[in-house]
Amino acid sequence: MRIRRKKDSVSRVVGRSGKSACSWPAVAILLLMALVGDPRLVRGQITPLEDVVPIAELEVRTDDLVRVATSYADAVRELKTAELSVKTLQVLRPNANVTNLEMQIASINLKVAEQKVQILRAIAENLLRMAQAKLDFLKRMEAGDQAPAPGATPPAQSNPRLAQAEATVRILQMILEIK
Repeated sequence: MRIRRKKDSVSRVVGRSGKSACSWPAVAILLLMALVGDPRLVRGQITPLEDVVPIAELEVRTDDLVRVATSYADAVRELKTAELSVKTLQVLRPNANVTNLEMQIASINLKVAEQKVQILRAIAENLLRMAQAKLDFLKRMEAGDQAPAPGATPPAQSNPRLAQAEATVRILQMILEIK
């Protein structure tokens, strides 16, 4: 009894000299038969979309939203307070005993508060861009998965990931509207 090796079957298709012993369509059919013959191989070659697209890296967690919202609102409050302090000292200076040191401290507080608001705003804007990218990606995935049927539920209600991404974008927009 003789056992065939893969090398023998390949040499019959390609030939011992390395040149093609059969036509291109025959080789294509053999390759297709190899794939179709074992469906586990075909399934094993499909890569989940989450492995290709780093969607987890675009995630903005709820505790991050709370932290950014709180920090940004506090920074805006500090900025307004610092502006008010500088204005008050400027108004009082001609009639009251306001020292240069008090004015310098108020000016420093104002500059630091402005920088803090700028930094936190930049962070919130970056989170918004990430959340918007995730939302756009999920919308494209949703559109590719199914064409909406007439009278069907909107995608945001049928897909919790899409609804969460839309909510995150709205929340970040509201944070950036704090003045």
